[in-house]
This record gives sequence, structure tokens and C-alpha cells, in this order.
Amino acid sequence: MRNGPIRETTRERHDEIFEYYKEIINGYGPLVKGLSKEFLYEEVANKFHYSVDKVRRIISRKLKNDRGRAKQY
Repeated sequence: MRNGPIRETTRERHDEIFEYYKEIINGYGPLVKGLSKEFLYEEVANKFHYSVDKVRRIISRKLKNDRGRAKQY
């Protein structure tokens, strides 16, 4: 059984993953510089029940596509 509304597209799921990643970064504040990306990806992967590799690819793709069009994270 799913919690929450069913997302309609893969893009929406990926956007939700990326938004959660940004929330985690903001939550750690200045301490984020001392954390590895692997740790951050694991945090996201645990919430969405994805593999760390899948989360890494989603976030990397979003950062690559958003570069220059949005603020840096």
C-alpha cells in the first residue's frame, strides 16, 4: 500500500526526489560540507526505497540539466 497520492509520471517522481535532496542539504546547513555525497544519496534512497545508484543518477541528471537555469545547490 502506498502512502500519499500516486505520482503520475517518472518526471514527477524524479522532481520529488531532487526536492527532498535539496531539503536534506538545507537541513544540515553549514555541516553539509563535512558530509559525503554518498551519505546524502543514502538518505534520499532510504525515503524513496530506491537504490543509491539510481538516486545518484537521478540527482546528477537533474543537476546537469538545471545548471545555468537555477541557483546552485
